[in-house]
Amino acid sequence: ENAAGVYSGCAIYPPWAALPTNNVLIDPKLDSAYKLKTTSPCINAGDNTKVESVLDLGGGARKKGGKVDIGAYEAK
Repeated sequence: ENAAGVYSGCAIYPPWAALPTNNVLIDPKLDSAYKLKTTSPCINAGDNTKVESVLDLGGGARKKGGKVDIGAYEAK
């Protein structure tokens, strides 16, 4: 985490917690609006069993590919 509270990975867990197998610890490749770029490793990398809404934060479809994207917005 930097001073502004921005993280460099798609998921953050405390050091004592076991990391899930779909955790992405590399650059999520976000654009200036914090949405996933088309080259993001977070696209289709989420866990469909954790989806609680059919819409993402922007009001679009929550799942557009085989798996949900990691993050608040689904990539286009």
